[in-house]
Formats: sequence, C-alpha cells, structure tokens
Amino acid sequence: MAFCELISDSRDKKFVIVTGGGRTARSYQNAARKIIGEKYGEEALDWLGIAATKLNAILIETLLEPIACPYIVDREPDRKAKQTFLESDKTVLMACGWEPGWSTDYVAASCAGIFGAKEIIVVGDTAFVCDKDPHKHTDARQIKAINWPDYKMLIPSEWKPGMSAPIDPIAARLSMELGLTAKIVGPSIKSIRNAIYGRPFEGTTISPV
Repeated sequence: MAFCELISDSRDKKFVIVTGGGRTARSYQNAARKIIGEKYGEEALDWLGIAATKLNAILIETLLEPIACPYIVDREPDRKAKQTFLESDKTVLMACGWEPGWSTDYVAASCAGIFGAKEIIVVGDTAFVCDKDPHKHTDARQIKAINWPDYKMLIPSEWKPGMSAPIDPIAARLSMELGLTAKIVGPSIKSIRNAIYGRPFEGTTISPV
C-alpha cells in the first residue's frame, strides 16, 4: 500500500508501471518442472510467468484505480495507445509481460523507448547490483555506479525463465542501445521516492557509456 500511496502522491509525473511475476511466477514454474519435467518447455514456462505478471498488474491497477488507465498493456502499444495515455488525465499505465523470451525488464526498457523516457527504475528485493550473487556469496560487493558494458560482464549472456538478476541480459542490451539510465533500488519507499525525483538514493545507477 505504501508504494501505491507514493504513486498517488506523485501526480506531477506520469508512470508506466511494469509488474514482474515474482514469487508467484517462480512457484508455478517450479511446480510445472517438478510435475511434468523436461516436457514442459521454456516457452510454456514463460507463459506461466507472463500470466503471473498480468495478475500482479491487475492488482496494482485496482489499487490505483482513480489515477490508472482502466486496461493493462499486454503487448507493444501502438501510436494511438501511446497518445491516448499521454493526453489522458490518468497518470498511471500498467503493463505486464508481453511475449515468451521477453522479460518484464525488457518490457520496461521497451516502454521507455516508446514513451520517450530516459530512465527506468527497477524495484527488487536487493537494493544494489553486486559483483557476485549476494544470495550465494556472503562476500559479494555492492556497486553504486556502473555502465552497461561492465554490468553485462556480471550477468549471464542468455535469458532463462525465472532468472534472478537486477536487469536481465536482453533488457540490458536494449537499455544500452536506447541510452537509458537504470536505477536499481530495494523495497524502501524512501529510496524509490528519491530515485523518482532525482535525489540521492540507496541503490545502483547503471548508466550509458
């Protein structure tokens, strides 16, 4: 609720909020792997994840109903959809996963390109990009600032459904091509607010070269 209150209070800005699948997606994907095994292909696992992202988008759209557009963007918006949102008095547009092989990180970067934004804010469980997986290595070092080429050296080169990374490989490539800045923050509402308004925040900034 605190996140929704923050967005509601920020009426001077417009937001495209892209929801991930999170634990719900991973729970379904893990269950499918256990029950069906290798017969359940990567594309099918992606569709499970996409369904979870839409479920989460519907929840946030419902909570933000007075200021949110009454639909979920589940495919690349065309010019008419873009203008409808930009000219609307609504300040929030919800989006979810689009296609197998396209993470919600990629959707966020794509939306930034479509709507002319120069930065994305990625809210996750961990506030910082680290030089190692902090869930596996207690000596992982937090990184406060990094560029896209150096960031790509820290993560796998290929996307897999359920991958856990601040920003996945395909989204990193697109963000670099678009010249986007990404701000990685944890669940702290203060950090999210500061990132939105360009103030110092606890987290990592990934910048163009």
